[in-house]
Amino acid sequence: MPLPFFFPTTSHPAHSFTCPAAMPALSLVSVAVRRAAAGSAAPTTRLSLAAAAASVARRSYAVRAPVALTASPHGVRRVAAAAGSSTDGRRSYADVLPSSVRRLLLLVRLRDRGPCPPTLRPSLVLPAHKELTLAARLPPFSCQADLGKTPLHDYHVQKGAKMVPFAGYLMPLSYAVPPTSGLSPHAHVRTHAGLFDVGHMVQSYFRGPGAQAFLESLCPTDLGALGKGEGGLTVLLNKAGGIVDDTIVTKHDDETFYVVTNAGRRIEDLALFREQLADWGTTHGADQAVEFEVLDGWGLVALQGQPPLPPLLSRSVTGLCTSNADSVCSPGPKSQAVLQEHVDADLSTLYFGQSTFAQFDVPGAGATGAVRIHIARGGYTGEDGFEVSISAKDTVAVTDAIVRTPLEGADGAAVELIGLGARDSLRLEAGMCLYGHDLNEGINPVEAGLAWVISQSRRPAPVLLWLPCADPDLSSTGNIGKSRRAADAPPFPGKSSILAQLSPKTPPSRRRVGLVVKGAPAREGALIFPRQPAGGPVPAESEAIGAVTSGIPSPTTGQNIAMGYVGEAYKKAGTALSVLVRKKLRDAEVAKMPFTPVSYYRKPAAK
Repeated sequence: MPLPFFFPTTSHPAHSFTCPAAMPALSLVSVAVRRAAAGSAAPTTRLSLAAAAASVARRSYAVRAPVALTASPHGVRRVAAAAGSSTDGRRSYADVLPSSVRRLLLLVRLRDRGPCPPTLRPSLVLPAHKELTLAARLPPFSCQADLGKTPLHDYHVQKGAKMVPFAGYLMPLSYAVPPTSGLSPHAHVRTHAGLFDVGHMVQSYFRGPGAQAFLESLCPTDLGALGKGEGGLTVLLNKAGGIVDDTIVTKHDDETFYVVTNAGRRIEDLALFREQLADWGTTHGADQAVEFEVLDGWGLVALQGQPPLPPLLSRSVTGLCTSNADSVCSPGPKSQAVLQEHVDADLSTLYFGQSTFAQFDVPGAGATGAVRIHIARGGYTGEDGFEVSISAKDTVAVTDAIVRTPLEGADGAAVELIGLGARDSLRLEAGMCLYGHDLNEGINPVEAGLAWVISQSRRPAPVLLWLPCADPDLSSTGNIGKSRRAADAPPFPGKSSILAQLSPKTPPSRRRVGLVVKGAPAREGALIFPRQPAGGPVPAESEAIGAVTSGIPSPTTGQNIAMGYVGEAYKKAGTALSVLVRKKLRDAEVAKMPFTPVSYYRKPAAK
């Protein structure tokens, strides 16, 4: 059970409690703030929540819960998100709670060292008549004193970056100097090329004869169908079929897999891998052995920009360009041309979802300037691009060489360092999920619109009531080979419940959809209702059919876009809905995703 804390409206700088000896680590924290002084004229109640100490088996844990919140008219729902506790001395937890909360940040720190600096203690701000109850299992966040740093941290600071806590790391939000193109960072990526530091992501290798089978025991994707150097998105699942994390898995060969998981799920993912590997070792012999390596401290950068072929649609849209004649918007191989300047691999034959190792020539380093890197074609923006994995000692040199590479035909515009702010707007326009917002352990792949990661070879074979030919094997027809193999496919977590929802007879109760919202932009937690009459009253919260999980004003389309979950009956594109934004109902419509056309460099179809 969660441990309750009750804070009256008077200021209490510190509160303490004792955990039962049966609790070796604090995994759930419940904070209840109640209005005690009825009739106060003060419009808000401000409470500073300082450290609360717990002694568990002679180990001292400092538990810090500074909160910054603005409550909506409907109050705050009880929520439960992902859990974990710190083991590496720098991890901590936060959650942006959905539903009727306008904006909430809950920071709780579990650690063996002292409390966070006093300057990092925000206040709780609530309307005077509200009551707040939180029960949250807590994803990563931290006090700045304990945040991790990527190999590029000092480089960002030198470049004028505004560094903010994100997923347990100090990461660049934005930069003081605007892009050389004169456009916004978002538009610069859409029309030129930008470089993102994604070194906070967790890079791992699984090696050995059992590597493929082990990974397939955690995800619903047929990794054996991947060719050498091919990779793609899949999801790690819990026993109920919920998404533990979304991840990219790349197959280097039959016994080597490169896996990139989210920084915000580092604790949960590594715990899952190690727990399952321990079980695997007891149930499988040496012929199915698996070695697991985490590339701690390695750099990872994402170079994103225009593809080598002209885009299908003009970039002359709101916020980007004014006409097709604009030189700053001329299509061209921006990201490919930049990286090709430095590597010995032919990038024109490296297509979306493929990867390779290459030698990167660092300018001015002479014969010793060749650095071995791993290049994967893809990214998180919807643009063409590359994710480059680099050893810690070479990360700054490689990054600086990329940034200094001129863009051909761009009137002096260069590759720009891009921060988290533009990364979020770019990924949302591309219809991509952000874990902890659009995905969590209570959502399965079918609900999330990710059923395509469930390989056909891992789905049940269809029941054939009538055979179209006399051949009882039917192998010569080639139309059920995959389905026949699926009957013997290995299981994956939550398989029965997930596959049941693939049937039109037993669909899921909710679906992730895209939304276009009129008026003010809808942010996370905004409630979604069936279309309401203009000027009508706000329905009761119990009548909501879903909630927004991500929302922004789209720089590219000029519309307010969002994604969220709605009931199955409301998933069809064009369905008219209403979204509660700033206490007012706004007209919205279900829209197809992505909101902007993607520009992936795909392999030409075989003729």
